[in-house]
Amino acid sequence: HVEVDARTLHATSTKQKGGRMAPRPSKWDASRAGAHIAVDGTLARYVGAGASDRDAASVRSDVPTSRREPMYYFEVRVRSTGREGFIGVGLSASGVRADRLPGWEPGSVGYHGDDGRVFVGGARGNAYGPTYAAGDVVGCLLDRSKKTVEFFKNGVALGVAATGLGDEDMWPTVGLRTPGEEVDAVFAPPYVADEARMMAEAKRYARETAKADLQNGMHAKDIALDIVTAHLRHHGYVRAARKVVQTRERANNTNKVGSEQARTSKAQCKEDEEVVSMDVSTSPEEAALELVNMEAEDQERVAAVVAAAAKEEKLNRAVEHARRGEVDKAMALLAEVRGTEADPPPARLRLLAACQALVEAVRDKDTQTALAIARGDLAIAAKDGGDARVEDAETMREVVALLAYDDPATSPVGHCLAQNQRERFADALRAVGWSVLHGGTEAEETCAEESPLESIFKQTAVVLQELQEGGCATAALLDVQDYIPTS
Repeated sequence: HVEVDARTLHATSTKQKGGRMAPRPSKWDASRAGAHIAVDGTLARYVGAGASDRDAASVRSDVPTSRREPMYYFEVRVRSTGREGFIGVGLSASGVRADRLPGWEPGSVGYHGDDGRVFVGGARGNAYGPTYAAGDVVGCLLDRSKKTVEFFKNGVALGVAATGLGDEDMWPTVGLRTPGEEVDAVFAPPYVADEARMMAEAKRYARETAKADLQNGMHAKDIALDIVTAHLRHHGYVRAARKVVQTRERANNTNKVGSEQARTSKAQCKEDEEVVSMDVSTSPEEAALELVNMEAEDQERVAAVVAAAAKEEKLNRAVEHARRGEVDKAMALLAEVRGTEADPPPARLRLLAACQALVEAVRDKDTQTALAIARGDLAIAAKDGGDARVEDAETMREVVALLAYDDPATSPVGHCLAQNQRERFADALRAVGWSVLHGGTEAEETCAEESPLESIFKQTAVVLQELQEGGCATAALLDVQDYIPTS
């Protein structure tokens, strides 16, 4: 996987499907050079007579640019313009002749230094940019996401020179035509041009394009608000979730016409608020007062909601204990939420709790306690089917393996000591608690170990990676991490 930042432009290789690394251009290919070009690594020098265009010659890089890279950039430093400076810099596809300057043949594009014209697959060029000579640096940018080619002179962009390119393999190419012409390719940084700016612009374009496609979808805003509301509720921020519902209601009322629509919307808002229930920061007494003010005559409903709010408060405290690695306190509070007559917690939760307790013992360097947990609670939970999931069985094996190392933190299974392991236990505990408090379809939605937003986040990351491995260059410009606030 090539990281999506400025380094994408100059990574030494690009991962291919199956994990192989595709090499990137690093020198001129002497075996494919025209008859009148002498090659030494990144240096290319014209050695022919240069009497006419029939004496032109070109050379391309050792390997093509990767079709899975969203952008590819290289530069050519002009060391000498020789007799007339008939130099061309550009790209060529497979099969393009080496006895022509880039741009003269179909499947190639070239920016020529003697007249500043750009040639795209033909002998008739178009006015494009300034001429260039000895001491100048010519850059070439292939943007596969836009399917464009753009040239630079001394770091300054000259604008799009060609479109419709990027679906096939393309080789960096330089062409020479008269004696004394000499160039030196730069296939890796530092470059004269601002590579970070290029990548930032490409990512901006990709994000705006993706955003425009989303906005063109039906009810995109309502779907997004539903996802955000579910995410807030999942993590216990119920008051904030209610605020989202109320804000949407006000916006809907502004845009709705007719009293019937307004009544329907109001009923839906009330239903949403009932589902949202009480906020974590709202005490049972405050919850009761709120409901009394809304429906003073409904005393039984108030009492039921107060009891539910108290249990929700305990569950949230249990989750916080789990996030701090305080397994016994978390499980004790969960037991209060579930009630004294409830069956033992599900085997999977007991297994994750035992795993986390073992981890905490290892963290505290309490080997005897860790061994006791492994032989006791953990073994019992596994026997009861707690390790039925493949990922849970793997977690159990890795956690037990911590005992084999003198320094578990630096071991191959040291990641078990990270905070995300506690979060996993906390999510499982929350899921069980919510299933007790809500049941039915509400439990099915809310007791999931991750919110819909988190599921979408993970799935999107996987889809982008699959698209990139499948050859979609634009996918490398989109990163779900870009949409997460850093503060």
